[in-house]
Amino acid sequence: MLSRTLARRLWLSGLSLAVLVFSTPARAAGHDDAYLDVTRLAGGVTMIGQTYALEDRSASLVLRDVMSANAAFVRLTQEASFGFTQSAVWIRFQAVNTGARAQPWLLELAYPHLDSIDLYAQTEDGAVRHWHGGDRIPFAERELDVPSFVFPQETAAGQRTTYYVRVRSDGSVRIPLRAWLALDFLTHESKQNLILWLFYGIVAAMTCYNLGTAALLKQREYIFYLAHLVAMGGGIFTLSGQTFQYLLPNHPALANRALSACLAIGLLFIQLYGREGIAQSTHPKIEAIRRSFRWTLPPSLVVVVVALFAPQTYSQATAFAAILLYIPFGAYQLFVVLRHGPAQLRLHALSLLIVALTIPIALLAHAKVIPPYTLAVWAGHIGCASYSILTSLSLPMRVSDLGHRLAGVNQQLSDNVTILQQALASAEQATRVKDEFMATMSHELRTPLNAIINVPQGLLEDFASAPGAQCSACEADFLLDPGDVLAADTGCAACGRQGTLGARSTTVYTGEPAHTARFLQKIERAGQHLLQMVNGVLDFSKMEAGRLELAREPVDLGLLMTEAVDQMSDFAQRRSVTTELASVTGRAPSEVDPVRIRQVLMNLLTNAIKFSEPGGTVYVMWEQDADCDRIEVRDQGIGIAPENHQRVFTSFEQVHKGDTRKYGGTGLGLSISRSLVRMHGGELSVESQLGKGATFSFTLPRSLTQSSEVRQPAAVA
Repeated sequence: MLSRTLARRLWLSGLSLAVLVFSTPARAAGHDDAYLDVTRLAGGVTMIGQTYALEDRSASLVLRDVMSANAAFVRLTQEASFGFTQSAVWIRFQAVNTGARAQPWLLELAYPHLDSIDLYAQTEDGAVRHWHGGDRIPFAERELDVPSFVFPQETAAGQRTTYYVRVRSDGSVRIPLRAWLALDFLTHESKQNLILWLFYGIVAAMTCYNLGTAALLKQREYIFYLAHLVAMGGGIFTLSGQTFQYLLPNHPALANRALSACLAIGLLFIQLYGREGIAQSTHPKIEAIRRSFRWTLPPSLVVVVVALFAPQTYSQATAFAAILLYIPFGAYQLFVVLRHGPAQLRLHALSLLIVALTIPIALLAHAKVIPPYTLAVWAGHIGCASYSILTSLSLPMRVSDLGHRLAGVNQQLSDNVTILQQALASAEQATRVKDEFMATMSHELRTPLNAIINVPQGLLEDFASAPGAQCSACEADFLLDPGDVLAADTGCAACGRQGTLGARSTTVYTGEPAHTARFLQKIERAGQHLLQMVNGVLDFSKMEAGRLELAREPVDLGLLMTEAVDQMSDFAQRRSVTTELASVTGRAPSEVDPVRIRQVLMNLLTNAIKFSEPGGTVYVMWEQDADCDRIEVRDQGIGIAPENHQRVFTSFEQVHKGDTRKYGGTGLGLSISRSLVRMHGGELSVESQLGKGATFSFTLPRSLTQSSEVRQPAAVA
């Protein structure tokens, strides 16, 4: 059983990764700027401090009225967010081209749930251009195929244009304005799509996996769980704007209702699932919770009806309110289950508790109860993905008595992995990096997953059913020898009572310890493989976000190198490769981050051993002078052609596509290693020729002042 401490650490690790991955790439404009300079849009600009807002409570003002009421506009110091309102909101800003030629650019309203948008552009000569948009217009009529609302603009050289944006919506009103150059916007959308489709792939894979479990068990609770998971995923899909784009592009009215419908249906089915899941528990507090569902289910049915048939303003607000009102009661239920529920339900209760904490944050940000910061807006995605993964981890605990069906479940999981690969492949068309990353990760994950999934099947063969007996008085269990017969007056060896023993089948271990240990070692190696990939992705995300910091201290590099070589000795022995470490004693300590330098050494040693032929030797050397340390790892492997020396340091890149299959790896190790060395103020380089081995060496300045200006890498190579 997964302990609460381990589950808590898994959640905190996932949350930290989400904070790094979902950091907003567009920079905020300075609050002292009076206008938007369209020649300075590199990387995108979040328009805060340059915009002014006017709330038209009667929703009757037209452009002429607004232009004459400029004094009534209020300058915005944060994103324009008005929650649920029937007012029309006007936003005003100015764009200026200070360059010598016309500048094309994109104006984005990065919230896909705005019913009506009118954009007016007034030039200095008084001419006015008008654009109309909103989610009530069929998606095919939009100028760009993206979930948000994007209006292409072009500002002439030296021209100043005043923009007025009128927004009105029956749902929550948020107006996050961003200005982009076209290429930057496409790059941003590619990254956003990669993240979103990874999330949808996780939910789809977990749904398919749980569908297989439901088909095996044929229990209603799994049907309820699947309905809840689909509704929750559909709500996130709609909240991100993909329902308008992919599912209902020609039916905007239905797409507008999808969010409230998914939220209401998800709330109903999670209660049905909770009631079924605790039905077998006899604990008084669990029983009280089960009875309480009689009072919460009827209102949830009413919320579903309102969400499906009431006007959009009321349906969405009702669904939001119902979820927020249910959260305290639901959190109490989960707390009771964590303390008193069956062991197989505790991890699932923990995953629901994560949802209970994250979904309200997303809804409160959606309704402007809290500021719509990046993490708040993405909280629903984080919670839903964590919930899907943790819940799916808890299901094997609930089917431990179905070992004879494990082979079928494993095959179903393999099919689901294939489905996940196909789903991810459909989203991998934006950039070459995304394509290669997904192809590599799909293969790398499948290899250890197949080991982790299939090896237990071999272990189950070491357990057999044998005749036994159980005392009905003290519940002691006994294993019967062949020929033993239970008589009516047979006494219990534990409590001494007679006539209390009854026949009962039990399970005995029939295998050999060496055979079992060999299987467990395979699982351990596969787990280490997965851990290395996860750590690589975590480090890559931290570096891209500029959040990775060094913890320098005086370190004996010789001892560090010795430990790294010793740690890789088992791997080298399995590959029939010899490692040789030159003398590393009697030298002065260096000011480095020991964890990160050990990581660099391990990456270089792993590559050197992996790409060496059996019988080869890997040499590790260290040179030190007054200015820097130089560490070198040399192998006798397949080598690298000179034209590919820089490619090996590119993220998700391996020189030959066949290497990914033959040697494994995600292509992140050398990229991360070079970035870590550069953070120390040094440089990682390679010398190699094809078929003649490779020498990777890196330098570390011995003076902190020489490297203090290089605390973070500009970008991961």
